[in-house]
Amino acid sequence: MKKNRKINIFIISFENLAKDSATVKLCESDDGLKTIVDLPGDLLIIPQATLGGRLNARRFQYHNNINKDIGLEYYDKLVSNLRELCSQNKDNVVHAGSYGIRQIYSCVTNGPAMHIIEY
Repeated sequence: MKKNRKINIFIISFENLAKDSATVKLCESDDGLKTIVDLPGDLLIIPQATLGGRLNARRFQYHNNINKDIGLEYYDKLVSNLRELCSQNKDNVVHAGSYGIRQIYSCVTNGPAMHIIEY
């Protein structure tokens, strides 16, 4: 995926996350900060169940993670909502990782690139 701009989103849970993610002004432009919908760019969504881990005796445990079926339902709804919001700009493409499998990801950035939106 090569585009001028993109936002990477690591997902653990959401409520209004689709709208907030698509309309937050994080992308730098010559005339100030813009949303991903305002600029030509891609949105990459990476589901991250392991963000729910808790440290216990020097090991992480994941007993409090969301049920996989419910998590998949939420994730599919989020991806659908983001695709709808980003379709306002024909130059935007939403890419979504597969829910429930191991994700291998690397990223090179030119500044602060990770943001957490908690609900």
